[in-house]
Amino acid sequence: MEALRGLCYSVRMKSTGLSLCAFFLLTVLPLPAQSTPEVAPGVMLPSTGMVTLLDSVDGHLKAITVHSSEIKSNAHAGGNFARGLAYVGPHSTVELEGVTSSLSVRGGAPVFYIRLPSEDPDTVRNRATLLRLKPLKDTRQVLDFSQNVFGGGRKRKVDEVPVVKSDVDGGMWIKLTPRTPLAPGEYGITFMPKDALLFSDIVYDFTVPETK
Repeated sequence: MEALRGLCYSVRMKSTGLSLCAFFLLTVLPLPAQSTPEVAPGVMLPSTGMVTLLDSVDGHLKAITVHSSEIKSNAHAGGNFARGLAYVGPHSTVELEGVTSSLSVRGGAPVFYIRLPSEDPDTVRNRATLLRLKPLKDTRQVLDFSQNVFGGGRKRKVDEVPVVKSDVDGGMWIKLTPRTPLAPGEYGITFMPKDALLFSDIVYDFTVPETK
């Protein structure tokens, strides 16, 4: 059985008719018996999971599986009605439930490892993206879709964090390292489609807490 499966389906937003592509990567199945790469002395990557965080816990490096969260679409129907009256184009957002992630990064310089599928690994490698999320009242905004008042010119707006990507274990994994230390806040790793009208169905979210 494959350990990774890419599923893509459309989510139609009622007020705008916007279709979002769900690049849905599932990694819940264990891999066949085989060794995983050692990324630090005595620290091996897990045999399951898509995204792994290498973090310092009590002074020791540990490999921690980052779990995914499903997005929800917010069409902002009421707000878009008011925007239309003012001849301002409608917008919609993609959000995660809750104002913070259950996973906190404890070290100051997190490093992430992403497992690549055996089929078309370059697609996952190229689409892997680190985003800073925007906390709202009850959710975290992942991105914003906007368009002009006539229904055209749709744009996808994200707060992308620059990273360095490097191959690990002969190209079976990639190492994703932020170019600069992450400021306190909410973040997520996702797989961004090339089409600017589309977005992945899941986000691997985490938080960088304020330092005391």
